[in-house]
Amino acid sequence: MQKLLTVLLVLQILVFGSYRSARAEAPGQVIASPDGALRALIIPLHNNGGFEESRVEIHGTGDKLLCTKDDSSNEGEHGLKVEKGRWTPDSRFFVYNTTSSGGHQAWHSPTFFYSRANNRIRNLEEVSHRVVLDQTPDPTFKIVPPHSVATVSPGALYGVKGFGKDNDFVVLVNLETGAVSQQTKWPDKALP
Repeated sequence: MQKLLTVLLVLQILVFGSYRSARAEAPGQVIASPDGALRALIIPLHNNGGFEESRVEIHGTGDKLLCTKDDSSNEGEHGLKVEKGRWTPDSRFFVYNTTSSGGHQAWHSPTFFYSRANNRIRNLEEVSHRVVLDQTPDPTFKIVPPHSVATVSPGALYGVKGFGKDNDFVVLVNLETGAVSQQTKWPDKALP
């Protein structure tokens, strides 16, 4: 009985170890906040031979894990992959956009932000109540100092007269206050 328990324990350790190494195949990208106090890690994950998906971790001093968001799926085809991440100039927010790992809704670019004050990651669409369009090859979002983010939404979806052939419009969200405004062009101070 003791031998059987030992064998089962060893098997469990081996299976868990191989599962962990299969999920995180690359060390990821590290993006330091402008003040140097925080780091955002974008970790690529591969599940069951599916597409690349991501986990975002926010670390503080001493490499302390402050917050994490895992956007992977069990089969590797229904999660999200981080495309680009950037801190606001005041180091209070980390913003990143994603695409679907399985190619679903290729027009859509779910965009998230980490708030240093709240120590949590939220979907920008929850705050703006507007869908974020993928603008490839142009940036999907732009930072507007000190802590706002500008994205593009489909005017046709919301009955809004915007710009371009599809009446798209720019949505500006102040990440500190949650104030939302709509514009017909990128703000002048927007950073790529």
